[in-house]
Amino acid sequence: MNYNELHLIKGINSNVVFHQNSFMIITVNNIVFQVILLLKENISVSMISKLMNIKESDILFVIQSIKDNIVKAQNHFTQEQKTNKIIDRITVHVANDCNLRCKYCYASGGSYNENRGLMSVETAHKFVDFCVNQFDKINSVVFFGGEPMLNVEIMKYICDLFKRNYTEGVISYVPKFGIITNGTIINAEIISFIKNYISNMTISIDGPKDINDENRVYRNGKGSYNSIKKFIQTIKKETDIPILYEATYTKQHIDKKYEINDIS
Repeated sequence: MNYNELHLIKGINSNVVFHQNSFMIITVNNIVFQVILLLKENISVSMISKLMNIKESDILFVIQSIKDNIVKAQNHFTQEQKTNKIIDRITVHVANDCNLRCKYCYASGGSYNENRGLMSVETAHKFVDFCVNQFDKINSVVFFGGEPMLNVEIMKYICDLFKRNYTEGVISYVPKFGIITNGTIINAEIISFIKNYISNMTISIDGPKDINDENRVYRNGKGSYNSIKKFIQTIKKETDIPILYEATYTKQHIDKKYEINDIS
């Protein structure tokens, strides 16, 4: 088994293992996460057993469980390919970086514990080629990060490439394009991009200024509420794009007597 094909995402309460070839996604606890991390570093099962004080049989059970999940995912994907090559939504990670440092961020400030960077033109082209070659239709493509607004040019490139494939008759559809953003970056280029390409967006905001700025902060610790407010007001003024809002409900909300309905 090639453990380099397993991608690990560290969370707060749980962690995610993603297998790139089978599209398997499973959640694991911290112990299993650490075992896989050591396996990826070519540490032997016997050594892991000694380092973590775990039975070798338990480690082998974890390995077999992962293999079983991969096989299950591959079989499911193969069956889906045979019967239905329409996918409702693909989320594409265009920015492995973020301009905020939210205190509860599961993605380590947008980097997912990897090197910070933005999707390249080459990778974007491979992504669109994959979509075109693997599926008969994709209903929507959603841009995600980190903060996707850090990579506007690549988002435009992806949208234009889908449209070019449609114009040239390679595909019979153009997907709708959406974006999930922290709503802190707004300028003329972004407004133009949203007007020309985006059908819907989700903005992260945790409530009024006092509670939002408890966690959703810049690297210097300054709260983001005023920037988000400006972003929302601008989008509403300049476009008629529907906006959804996403809030993370925390202990600070409870301490400040904000109930979920209040935030809604």
